[in-house]
Amino acid sequence: MEPPPRDIVDQFLGVYTGKGKIFVPLSPEGAGKFPGFCVRRRTTSVDVFPICVIYFSKYEFCQSEEAVMYRTITLPNGARILTEHIPGVRSAALGFFVGAGSRHERAEENGAAHFIEHMSFKGTSRRSAADLAMEMDAIGGQVNAYTTKESTCFYARCLDRHLDRAGEMLCDMLFDSRFDEGDAALERGVILEEIGMYEDAPEDLCAERLAMAVYKGRPLGRPILGKASTLEQMTGESLRRWQQEHYVPGAIVAALAGSFEERHVDALARRLSALPAAPLPKVREAVYLPAVTVRKKAIEQNHLILAFPALSYLDEERYALLLLNSILGGGCSSRLFQELREKRGLCYTVYSYVSDHADTGHLGTDSYTHLTLPTIA
Repeated sequence: MEPPPRDIVDQFLGVYTGKGKIFVPLSPEGAGKFPGFCVRRRTTSVDVFPICVIYFSKYEFCQSEEAVMYRTITLPNGARILTEHIPGVRSAALGFFVGAGSRHERAEENGAAHFIEHMSFKGTSRRSAADLAMEMDAIGGQVNAYTTKESTCFYARCLDRHLDRAGEMLCDMLFDSRFDEGDAALERGVILEEIGMYEDAPEDLCAERLAMAVYKGRPLGRPILGKASTLEQMTGESLRRWQQEHYVPGAIVAALAGSFEERHVDALARRLSALPAAPLPKVREAVYLPAVTVRKKAIEQNHLILAFPALSYLDEERYALLLLNSILGGGCSSRLFQELREKRGLCYTVYSYVSDHADTGHLGTDSYTHLTLPTIA
């Protein structure tokens, strides 16, 4: 059975009518304003928690108070906008999540996704790198970005009265970066220093080598930062082409939360709608393979990770995996912490973690100790 007309639902719920309204439930008596509708309000249970639900019994349509806090908009070109209005706050956060990370790179392109993240801060056709930094500082906001194996994120946080400016700046960085050749040469040196920094961080180095071993020969096993040999081949123009091929509308999600108005959502929709539709880049699947990897380094402690194949973040049983991780090594009451540190005093740091991806994942246990590790044959 078809639900009631959207304009009737919007009037009743007082939400998303283009006037910046938020959810203000009416009493059942308010249904008299909409002839032909039998409207009831009840308390039900969703995942144990009581939720107040509005029922349009004539049309078998319902809408919960919890659900209307969130909205998903899918544009014709495939780009998506997610919003959550939070009453009572005066700040907002806006992020662009792009499904383009290190696993989307070919071997000779390793490091391109992260390089593009850096180049986005080096200036646009209208702003220099210094302009970008000073403009956000001038409004007391924060802008940053990060790259993962499967995505790149650009985000900003600011007071609601500066949201227009922050959003325009993020769009400028994301869709109009200069990719100047001089900037590319300069930033290459910065990234090489970043690689050196992680080489000096045993915890990160150990985790990176583990991924390279268990996903050997697959893009998922390559380092996010790339390697000196691949970075040397990249130019501003090659990075621009890579971005154009991978930053397609279907891979972009804009998320807006906090205090905002409907016009902010409309502005995002107009900007993303201007992007031409394009097919999503293909990703080579990953396969977990048992492996052993050892690296000698002149440091005070031995770092040991034991890993086991686990679930993807799309698996229906992922919550059970997260619960297992919490019990095993998620805190001071976990099995590993209590047994290895509290009872036996074998180490200072010990924990477990989940590294999950779209098609695979692993559960790892990490510890640092001065003790000599057993010889692995």
